Amino acid sequence: MARNLVTSEGLINAYSFPASDGNAGETFKTDGAGAVTWVKDSTSDLYTGEVSNLGITYASNTFTITSAGGTALSATNYGTVVLPSKTPGLLKQITISADQSFIDDGAASTIINNYFGMGIGVTAASAFKMPFYIYAVINDAETAVSFMVSRVPSKTTSPITANIGKTGSASAVSNVQSTFFALGDPTITDYDENPCLAIGSFTMKLTAVEPNPDWTVQTLTNADGIGMFNEETEFSMNPETFGAPANSFFLGGTTQPTWTANYTYNYFISLRGMVKLRIYIGSSPAADGVGAATLFWTLPYATVSGITHGNANLVTETTPVAGTSAINLNISSANASMGYVNTTTSTTSAGNDVHAVDFTAANFVSFGSSTEYKMNDTDV
Repeated sequence: MARNLVTSEGLINAYSFPASDGNAGETFKTDGAGAVTWVKDSTSDLYTGEVSNLGITYASNTFTITSAGGTALSATNYGTVVLPSKTPGLLKQITISADQSFIDDGAASTIINNYFGMGIGVTAASAFKMPFYIYAVINDAETAVSFMVSRVPSKTTSPITANIGKTGSASAVSNVQSTFFALGDPTITDYDENPCLAIGSFTMKLTAVEPNPDWTVQTLTNADGIGMFNEETEFSMNPETFGAPANSFFLGGTTQPTWTANYTYNYFISLRGMVKLRIYIGSSPAADGVGAATLFWTLPYATVSGITHGNANLVTETTPVAGTSAINLNISSANASMGYVNTTTSTTSAGNDVHAVDFTAANFVSFGSSTEYKMNDTDV
């Protein structure tokens, strides 16, 4: 029924109000054309990770968090996100009324000089894309959210100030894999060490290396977006990373064997920060190594307990044990052998986990291994 809304100052407008009084806890909702109805108060059913009217776009080398329909966020076309409050056990629903974005290496980059742990020892641009995770980070006053991106998916608290870069700053950010990069130009001290929540993902390639690392967003797929985390995406490890020479995934030895074809080193990432590796070599090396050495796989992420991406600190013995990436390899002899671990068992015995592998062209057949580990998501 139509009713006039009257105040002590007189008639101000005409609205169509519901005839009934509604139910306890319900509020008015208008359709913008004068019709008012009763609706349930949405703030009474909040849950962590609830996101509404948010999406991502990539166009003209600009990555943007915008509305779910792709039109600009505004006071009337706003998004919301529910994330943990600074008071443990409570939740906050934050409204976002403006887009946040950055420009990548294909134009006047605003993400340049952010390492994301891909600094020292990374001497070649990426051949393959890497996953990046979109975070909502609450401010000190719990009134606003800054969207940030990171290579790690499992953070619940944003990093310290020194480990957060932003669009408005061209200064270098420390070479830590759990660093964040803020879209837009927020005051970082308002957002450091505050509750945060991963709400989506996308992928990028490292397209320029130190001393000025830079990144290029990859074409969006159905595995990308808000509420999507690329957990079923198989990523490929980039050779010549973390100290490995060209066409190699190994550290150690003076001259290593290298491969240019018929090898794969793939990995999956879970939201818990677990990394599952699958390694396969199906042909003899393109170039033989020299001498005998204990080699180590380079890893796509540093592991827990301060273990780095791939060096002698990964193990203290030369015999492989479950969970390590040590390889005992005579890298030039016709009698070369490689010890590797299939983590379905915890022992190393002939014919089970340790296999003789001859890397000469005449005798090599194949080599494969798999393992899973927890990445390091701390500020070190």
